Amino acid sequence: METNKQVDVIVKEIGDNINAIKTKGEAQDAQLKVLDAKITLNQSLLGDKYDGLRKDFDEVTTLLKKGRIFSGSDSGNTVKDMVIAQKEGLSNLKKKAGIPVSFQFKANQLFTKAAGNVTEGGNLLGTDPLPPTRLAGVYAQPLRKVHIRQFINTTATDSNQILYNLETGSNDGTATTAEGTSAAQSDFTITGTEVLVRKLNTYLTISKEMMEDADFVDNYINTRIVGRLLQTEDNQILYGNNTAPNLMGLKNQASYYYNYYSGPSAIPSINYFDILSGAVTQGRVGNYVPNYIFVHPADYNTMVTSRDSYGRYQFPNFLFGQPALVNEAQVIANTAVNQGDFFAGDFNLGATLAYRDEINVTFSNQHVDNFVKGFITVLVEERVALVVYRPTAFVYGTFNLAMASGS
Repeated sequence: METNKQVDVIVKEIGDNINAIKTKGEAQDAQLKVLDAKITLNQSLLGDKYDGLRKDFDEVTTLLKKGRIFSGSDSGNTVKDMVIAQKEGLSNLKKKAGIPVSFQFKANQLFTKAAGNVTEGGNLLGTDPLPPTRLAGVYAQPLRKVHIRQFINTTATDSNQILYNLETGSNDGTATTAEGTSAAQSDFTITGTEVLVRKLNTYLTISKEMMEDADFVDNYINTRIVGRLLQTEDNQILYGNNTAPNLMGLKNQASYYYNYYSGPSAIPSINYFDILSGAVTQGRVGNYVPNYIFVHPADYNTMVTSRDSYGRYQFPNFLFGQPALVNEAQVIANTAVNQGDFFAGDFNLGATLAYRDEINVTFSNQHVDNFVKGFITVLVEERVALVVYRPTAFVYGTFNLAMASGS
């Protein structure tokens, strides 16, 4: 007997929930998930009553997904039927109030929910006849699509520091000698150099309900938050000052731009194209093969739209092709570079980004009082080291100073 009472209680509870959904014509995903789980959990206890409840629930869920509207025991009304019912119901109300029969229908009546449900002649009024369409994801300003790490060698490391030998000086004594003459001495100064692994991270706190009920949260974290971390990494690779906990960026290790347009090589005026070509030449003089040049998008635009006194574009046609090349080095317009700066270099030979821990996303409720409040902390972090073992492979400069010194 006790079991039968328990079954009756469960059947009534589930049935009431299904009827409530039919009456309201709407249900949250979380509500449907809970009800579905309750039916499944009690399958063995419900016995032959399980199939009926399952069938009712599945029908309600299917109709909801198709945008159907329910009204009491009538579960066949569509959105179109509902609008007609509203018109008829309002017309009847106007007749009773002595108002001339003319129907005015505003679009927002389809989306605005009344304070309560008003019925007239069996027609349900005041509910949302057109349920809104929810678009997936979160809409925000776009993040940087291309990152500096995509142009640098990468490798894994199992330590918190990178040690390498750097040639810091040399004396070349190689020469031709006469018979019986002593050879000249060559000297090299090799310095053990250490680069420390640094940590980049951030965290955010979200509710447990949001994690469970919003399918888009995982994708948002994996793209939006990770994207912000990579933007910070870009800044460190280019501009880090090596003051703990910062990396030592390229700006503070690269050779500074040398003005090639002075003395015998002087020309009446120089432009951005000339400057970047000179930066590539500077790398080649050091026996490197510069393959990339990074500039800010605004400077890139200034370069490609420059015109002469006759209104003609100054730069050769190949600059407008894909990819844009200057002196055989590809020009990359990227917001990681400060406006007015430029970086040119041999990114194949000059540096390596070593990662102790690649980007990790960790979820935990063990933070402050998250456990009792139902919050989850999401930690996004990485541990990396930038090893610039050939600093002269890179050339850094600013357009303003380069233009002033070369004109």
